[in-house]
Amino acid sequence: MGTGEHHQTHDRTVSEAAGPIPWQRFVIPYLIILVGGLLTIKSGLGGSVVMLVGFAWVTWLSLMWALPVYIILSPFTFGLLVHGHHIALSDAFAILMALRLFWQHARTGIRGLSRTFFPRAYRWPVLLLLFLAVVSLVHAQSHSVAVIKILELVEFFVVVVAISADLGPTAQRWWPTLVGLFGVGVYEALIGMEQFLFGVGPRSFQAFVGHIRSFGSFGQPNVFGAFMADMFPIGLALYLFGPKGRHRPWLLVVNLLLVFSVWSSLSRGAWVADVAAIGLMGLFAWGTKGREVVARYAGYGVVLPLVLFAVLNGLGHVDFSHSAIAHHLQGSSAVGRAVSIVGPSPTTQQRIYIWTAAFHAIRTHLATGVGMGEFALWIRHHMPAGLAYPPPQAHDIYLEFAADTGILGAIAILWLQVRWIVTSVRTVIGRFGHLDDFQYAMALGTLGTFTAFIVQNWVDYMIDHGVILPLLLAMGFTASIVQAHRRTSADHA
Repeated sequence: MGTGEHHQTHDRTVSEAAGPIPWQRFVIPYLIILVGGLLTIKSGLGGSVVMLVGFAWVTWLSLMWALPVYIILSPFTFGLLVHGHHIALSDAFAILMALRLFWQHARTGIRGLSRTFFPRAYRWPVLLLLFLAVVSLVHAQSHSVAVIKILELVEFFVVVVAISADLGPTAQRWWPTLVGLFGVGVYEALIGMEQFLFGVGPRSFQAFVGHIRSFGSFGQPNVFGAFMADMFPIGLALYLFGPKGRHRPWLLVVNLLLVFSVWSSLSRGAWVADVAAIGLMGLFAWGTKGREVVARYAGYGVVLPLVLFAVLNGLGHVDFSHSAIAHHLQGSSAVGRAVSIVGPSPTTQQRIYIWTAAFHAIRTHLATGVGMGEFALWIRHHMPAGLAYPPPQAHDIYLEFAADTGILGAIAILWLQVRWIVTSVRTVIGRFGHLDDFQYAMALGTLGTFTAFIVQNWVDYMIDHGVILPLLLAMGFTASIVQAHRRTSADHA
């Protein structure tokens, strides 16, 4: 079979499996999922089984309509306990989607399946990460913990990326997924706003006068801030450069909520991440769209966030909580908060202790690491003096992978990040062909998402359920652009 013939067969397979299906066919399975969710309030096992049945039905009908359900449930941890390990319901959903994607592309053979599950844009760094994760089992303290973390990497960087890449680069097929992403973002933003304004949350998250740092359902402000910071570039780009239509006012509302959430998380990492993302996106928007877009871009990407920052600081000095807490944390003024981004703090000192321990783990297990996801176990037995409590991770993505999987792990994640930036830049500037308004906006937004993730993960490690969704969708979209370009080039050849 010739190359052109093979690609034509592949295209027919995709189009047959992903043809338009009347929305009425999804009403019953979606209702089953909803009923299952309500049942989990009384019976976790029974409700989860019902939800799985409904999701399996949706998945068999269309992955395009299954992926949004996975996205909506990913930030939430409810699920099942299996042999003492928590398995989130979204993990089971990912397995069902992977099986459906395999069935959908099975006729393309081994080469076709490898292109589907390991898109060319990110194939080799992802394969290297997985290989190193498996090798790290050699020194793992708990093989079950390491295996679960390896499966988590497969779920994120293989399954979710492959399914989103399989959507293709067209707006019609991406809108359900984007509605799911922005929908769960709005839900989290509203929860975070209530937490901040009315002081709902633990005293350890206290800020300003009687307020609480927003943390949504993530349980931690930095994670909440990262989720919003990674989503905002996509929302901003779609509003400014995407297709015109009735959805634009809603996108503006979404962006306002996202920006307020980033600020109210009071996460310095999220703040700096979005500043870097907006700056880099602005440069490429200027270079590709011309000087005429600069003023409008600056208005929505720079001025509007600053105005919301000023509003948040004003609200910070008004106590809406039931019990007023007459206590100001350090840097409660706008200037103080801005200075605190680079200023020292007790949290910074604690991270220095964690980073020192990570370097020690790397030196002692240079080749294979301490086990995938097991730095948190290792540091419990090697607590440095001054560290208040053992952390869940190394608070730096390079140190985390190097400690877990050896020094090559840091090189692998750096290689993957380089591929993110290179692929998205080449997409924005048109190296993979002409882009329509939707594709250009998504490409520019994914560049911002990649940048925000990379910058914040200098001081954090955000590879976890829910928070990583914007990044995975960004990978999937850019991979779909590359795949579409290669199929077009092969057909022309």
